[in-house]
Amino acid sequence: MPHGPLSRRPRRLYARRLAGAGGEVVMEWSRVRGVLLDLDGVIYRSGAVLPGAREFFRVLAEHGLPCCALTNNARATPEAYERKLAGMGIELPAARIVTAGSATAEWLVRHSHGRFAMLGSAPLRECLLARGLEERADADMLIIGIDADLAYRDLCGAVNHLLRPGTQAVATNADRLIPVAGGYEPECGAIIAFLEYATGRLIPTIGKPNPWIFRYALEQLGIAPGQAVMVGDTVDTDIVGARAAGVPSVLVETGSPIPRVTPVAPALRLPDIRAVTERLTAALGGTGTA
Repeated sequence: MPHGPLSRRPRRLYARRLAGAGGEVVMEWSRVRGVLLDLDGVIYRSGAVLPGAREFFRVLAEHGLPCCALTNNARATPEAYERKLAGMGIELPAARIVTAGSATAEWLVRHSHGRFAMLGSAPLRECLLARGLEERADADMLIIGIDADLAYRDLCGAVNHLLRPGTQAVATNADRLIPVAGGYEPECGAIIAFLEYATGRLIPTIGKPNPWIFRYALEQLGIAPGQAVMVGDTVDTDIVGARAAGVPSVLVETGSPIPRVTPVAPALRLPDIRAVTERLTAALGGTGTA
């Protein structure tokens, strides 16, 4: 099973426990054979590509280094992300983009859950159906995501589904908020908290920081954890999850606010993706060190 929270109290408690699960991971640029990275806050922010992002992908392509993007957003398919990045002048195929939605679909297939009911968005449904899964209102597996059109009656339906004997459930991701123009909107973690409190159940999640999604991304690249580097902007998801999966991580400062006290430290902290490119380029030339 993927992880569940340690209690119905703030899920950062889980991040603290997970942070100690993998031991210290040392960054050795000369060993990097592939890159995992977050998108929002690393490659772009507020829909605008960040300085140096295109150069980063150019360097990866020149040196034949594969890359896989990991995002906790389940409200867009990998194909939609491919188109979005292409509009920014960045080429990354959908097969190398893992969303919380596509990862959830893959997890269901691998754990022999052929039918599902769901609370979530149309793109999440698209990801699930694309893997040959069947949507049934009476299914014993309930998938929980976020939907901008979510109504109170939808929450009531999910509560009753969860209270039904034999129902299993997983959620796409535990993020509490998502930045939008003018502020924030509740994300899937807020829906999970509502459902957990209402039902007394604990709902596991598939997205970051669950190490399963990192291992799945590594499979796409065909490399071991110690041969990768994870580049992210959020400690509780990108850095904690990478640490638990045994992947060295780099925290960039162009996205989420970085708390003064964090549950785990990245192998390296850099200002932006340009600095990551500089370190990587030096290593590929034989002179890179952390």
